[in-house]
Amino acid sequence: MIRVIATRLEERDGKFTGKVLGEAMFGEAKARAAKRLAEEMQLDLGRCYAYGDNLNDRWLIAAVGRPTAVNPSNELGRIAKTSGWPVIQWNEEKHLTQRSQSTQSSQGRMRGLARGLDGETKKQVSCGERKEQLVNPGPMREPALRSPR
Repeated sequence: MIRVIATRLEERDGKFTGKVLGEAMFGEAKARAAKRLAEEMQLDLGRCYAYGDNLNDRWLIAAVGRPTAVNPSNELGRIAKTSGWPVIQWNEEKHLTQRSQSTQSSQGRMRGLARGLDGETKKQVSCGERKEQLVNPGPMREPALRSPR
């Protein structure tokens, strides 16, 4: 069984109104939702995993026994270090947002096309493709796992 907890948006006549129903899954709300779910499913949060990449994930990560910061923002990286949480770096461009990576990729392709090249030195993938790679990694190289100092 797969359970999803996400921000619920109000819909009227087949269109979103822009209003949030209930609590937005942001910051401390994520930890509260994880605790409610764990209680409903009789799970021991001390044996559960949580992963996050930015400061707003800190409460969720702190709520479990097996926290991990993945490509963390500088702020979350500092918290992970002081809390003794493992840190995983999936790439060298760890501080770029998906939007800035996409913008840089587009700019690189444009420069490449201007030179008569395809500019595809690095494949950019959508979130769905990335999730598929993480679930079914195939020949992907292992991430660099390092413990906080």
